[in-house]
Amino acid sequence: MTVIAKDAALQIERLTLGPFSTNAYILVCLKTQASVLIDAPAEANTILEKLQGTKPKYILLTHNHQDHTGALAELHAKLRVPLAAHASDSGNLPVKPEMLLNDGDKLSVGDLRFEVL
Repeated sequence: MTVIAKDAALQIERLTLGPFSTNAYILVCLKTQASVLIDAPAEANTILEKLQGTKPKYILLTHNHQDHTGALAELHAKLRVPLAAHASDSGNLPVKPEMLLNDGDKLSVGDLRFEVL
């Protein structure tokens, strides 16, 4: 785990996981401890450990490739938070997304606001 950005409002951690050394990111609102997981490549237990002390709100996928979804089913079942994926890249996922994202959509995580590009 590497903290790649941090200020008074936001912390971004990068985890490099699995046989392809794929990145997953955990974004945390430091005021509320709400968090979001971006991608679920592998090593679900490692990701769960890093999410401890936060309040996960979403799992977001950047795209539908095996090296980004290897731990998705396990994490989705254990975290019980909505999975969000781009509408045009949501087919053939191991878990059906509860949210389909499109360009310009906005998400709130604690006091943080994100826009889908």
